[in-house]
Amino acid sequence: MFSSIQKKSFRDLSRNKTRTFFTILTIALGVMGIALFAVNPLAQEAADKKIEESNMYDALITVNDVSLSEDQLEDLRNLDNVNDVEARVQFYTRMYIGERREPAQFIGVTNFVDQKVDIIDVSVDNPGEKQVLSSGSNLTQGIYEGQEGDSFRAIDSTGQEQELSIVGEGNNLIYMSDTLAIFFADIEAVRDFSGIDGYNSLSFDFDKTDKESAEKTIEDIRAYLVTNTSVVAFANLPEVRDEGEWRGQEILDIIMGMMYSLTILALFCSIFLISNTMNTLIAEQRKEIAQMKAIGATRFQIFKFYLTVSFLLGAIGATIGATLGIFVSFLILQTVGTQMGLDPEISVHMPTVLISILVGIIIVILASLPALIKSIKVTVAEGLRTHGISAKFGKSIMDKLLILAQIFPKTVQMGLRNAARNKGRSISTILQVSLAIGVFIGLLSTTNSLEIAVTGAYGDWNADVQLLGGEDGGKILTEDSAIVLQDFEQIEIIEPFIETTITINERDINTMGFTGNATAYNHEKNLEKGEWISQKNDEQRDKVMVIGRAISILEELEVGDKTTIMTATGPYEFEVIGIDAGLMNNGQMVYMPLSTLQDTLQKGRIVSGFYIQTVSKDHDDIDKLATEAEDRMLESGHMTISQINYVEEEKNQTQNAGIGNLMFYTSSIIVFISLVGLMGSLTMNILERTREIGMLRCIGAKSKNIRMIFSSEGVFLSLVGWGLGIPGGYLIGLGIWSLLANSLKADVPYYFATDSVLLSLLVTIIGSILIIQLPIRRATKLKPGDALRYE
Repeated sequence: MFSSIQKKSFRDLSRNKTRTFFTILTIALGVMGIALFAVNPLAQEAADKKIEESNMYDALITVNDVSLSEDQLEDLRNLDNVNDVEARVQFYTRMYIGERREPAQFIGVTNFVDQKVDIIDVSVDNPGEKQVLSSGSNLTQGIYEGQEGDSFRAIDSTGQEQELSIVGEGNNLIYMSDTLAIFFADIEAVRDFSGIDGYNSLSFDFDKTDKESAEKTIEDIRAYLVTNTSVVAFANLPEVRDEGEWRGQEILDIIMGMMYSLTILALFCSIFLISNTMNTLIAEQRKEIAQMKAIGATRFQIFKFYLTVSFLLGAIGATIGATLGIFVSFLILQTVGTQMGLDPEISVHMPTVLISILVGIIIVILASLPALIKSIKVTVAEGLRTHGISAKFGKSIMDKLLILAQIFPKTVQMGLRNAARNKGRSISTILQVSLAIGVFIGLLSTTNSLEIAVTGAYGDWNADVQLLGGEDGGKILTEDSAIVLQDFEQIEIIEPFIETTITINERDINTMGFTGNATAYNHEKNLEKGEWISQKNDEQRDKVMVIGRAISILEELEVGDKTTIMTATGPYEFEVIGIDAGLMNNGQMVYMPLSTLQDTLQKGRIVSGFYIQTVSKDHDDIDKLATEAEDRMLESGHMTISQINYVEEEKNQTQNAGIGNLMFYTSSIIVFISLVGLMGSLTMNILERTREIGMLRCIGAKSKNIRMIFSSEGVFLSLVGWGLGIPGGYLIGLGIWSLLANSLKADVPYYFATDSVLLSLLVTIIGSILIIQLPIRRATKLKPGDALRYE
């Protein structure tokens, strides 16, 4: 059974239910935030399950239209280290959503029942002619809301519109996009639709997935295809997947990195709050401690008793917080994971739960020690003759200044003086509020910086429309294909470009090829060192490149350095002639002469598309031109997709707004935690001044006077905390932005959001007024007789 000290501990907790409730609530809120650390392992657990179920590729190889017989596919399966291969057709085109044309991708599957690699989870096994399955990501990403039973129009490789019916849904982690709609269909239907006779996508499952084995196997695959088929070179660099890796993982890591930072800040706020609460709880027991000593209790017994109280409070609060954290982590995982193709189920990450409980208990005990050690040193005489926390009021400079605050009504003056009567508690409360407001302002500044960075990245482009051609269906775009657009009066400049992926020291990097006189990209604004690609470089097919600042830092490359790059056709040595400070792809870009990249990839005069600068900058005129340019290209047999610069910027800002909202909600929780501390502090003040309230009521004070006194105290503490939180907000925002920029490998400036200062003031005032209503209601409901008899 329980010892006498344990029994007394339970009685002490139940004696002052209000104080115990606020203490446990404080601990629970602080511990609850630790649950965010469970999101990443739970997301990885859900992803691993999806990867295993779908037998996700170890290497994904893109080729141009190549015919492969069953015998040849069997030969590929029999290569050393190859377990299996899945050959498919991918076709990019346009679909109609209402009367608006949007990009779409069709995946042709040979046999939905017997899929080997990258298995698509489907609701219908055999979609028929002109029937498709809609990817679940179409709905979750807000791209297309069509479901089973709906139909839509899409453009085939000849430029004709085809009516297609949705007969079910398909899901796979690798077939996801936040920019285009994805559909699955029978491979013959996609071939008819796209004009592709063979395959253009090969997914391989390897036995050994280490780097050396994977590279050797890919070379074996390349050699077989070159020797036995029409393949001259891969259409793009093979995509090799590391163990446990999945698309969307990097974005989740970035988001969770920010969430972890916020969790630490929330926990830090909670530590302040818990420390203040525990110090107050123990400090109020000075007289009781003296009485215990007077009847023979030793310091060790008293220490053990209050340590037991702290342990019980910590254990109860931490257990409640860890339990709430399970649901919080699931809600966040469901919100974020669903957008990335995961299908999370509510589950418990026991290491996080156990750590949460342990951390909560330890924090409470450590927070109690300073006040406890100080209190047990008090002699019996000192403890019994203490006059409470207000005995020394009026002697400090702050007290005297508050006494002189004659411009305010008497009730407000009393509230301000009350704030100074227990300076330790008030200072702790102010620090809690200032830290929370600092986090609030800092996060809004981070969001502001993100918006400015995105605007700046898109502002680096003079082109208004990017007209993308597809090698997957329709006629291949060449530099000469632009001739069909030359007579457009609305087009000011049209320039060809080529886009691909290269590897530098195992780092995959987006690469673009421009002509020497290209103006689509504002390189004059962003060139930091060296020189840009010249007309001479393009004419001579020089192996030179301009690299982004992030690449320069990550790979330690400077102007004049030479390095080996890996392309879809093999390794080549290039010289760095310039460093670009633009923010495209977070500064991880490489730019080359167009002709050099064409030669390197063995593409002849093939291009990826054209950048178009329009005469009119009106959005309606740009939209109209983009549609007309697509139509003109279709008439000449070219399947193209237009990306409009201002539209892409708006989409990116919308995505960033989601991150901003996440930051806003999280910071609001942190502010709420601090205001709970304010409520607890005010509640303790009211409990201490119960007799004082009774005397005020006896001399005629009304409920509104009592309300004004304590409201003034609460608002005063909040406003002081708000003022101190402004400079802290700048530093916190700068720190979070630095972490974000570092995770993105980007070098981008930080912009302090001055409007967040006024917004935080509004949140502080409204929040403090609302949160203190409960303790104030207690004060105004006290009857004079009951208050005077209160012990």
